[in-house]
Amino acid sequence: MKKESQSKTVIISVVIVAIAFLIGLSFFAPQKLGQTVQVSGNSQLTVAPDEIGIYAHIQSTKETAKEAKDTNSLISNKITQELKLLNIPEDSIKTENYNVREQYDWFQDEKDTDPEFVASHTIKITVKDQELIGDIVDAIVDNGGLVNQITSELSFDRNNELKSEVLASAAADARSKAEAIASGLNMKVGKLVSVNTNDYGYRPQVMYAMAEPAFDEAQEINLDMEVRDIELNSAVSVVYELV
Repeated sequence: MKKESQSKTVIISVVIVAIAFLIGLSFFAPQKLGQTVQVSGNSQLTVAPDEIGIYAHIQSTKETAKEAKDTNSLISNKITQELKLLNIPEDSIKTENYNVREQYDWFQDEKDTDPEFVASHTIKITVKDQELIGDIVDAIVDNGGLVNQITSELSFDRNNELKSEVLASAAADARSKAEAIASGLNMKVGKLVSVNTNDYGYRPQVMYAMAEPAFDEAQEINLDMEVRDIELNSAVSVVYELV
């Protein structure tokens, strides 16, 4: 009787383990989906910029790297001081690029026997008031710099605000397309299966661009320029279940 009881206990334990194993398999097994529809949603928005970006370029060519660097720093500091006199905050004046290099003749693939060194510095000045453009240009050019380009842009906060709006609009466009397809098939849109953001972004609009650097010539800039609107684009890819 004791051996029979032990045998029954073993059988029951095996059955319990088997049931638990099957339940585990059903829990972790991928869920089968019914019919689905994949759609793309798109959105475009044209907005006015809330910032102007002015890019100053300072270049110095000297016999030694130190002389080039020191001369460049002197010009950059003069420009920065003039900008501060225009009440432009320090955090609105940022270095975009800086380097000191030896002149190299790429066509001859050799260094000059009497080398020169070039220090280049690009500064971005960000302002919200278009009326300041003329004074900023004067501060740059009068102190030995050039203006690379002037662009209409979006501030970080404004860009994030509009990003949410454009992405939401693209998602709504995708939902609308899915509902139209489902209606044509006498079905309804079910649960959301997946969503991917394919694209979002904007490019600052160029209001002025320097044709080519000419530090030995006076730079003329027509300040009667138009602030250009900015286009924001977004696209999403969405998969819905059809029921």
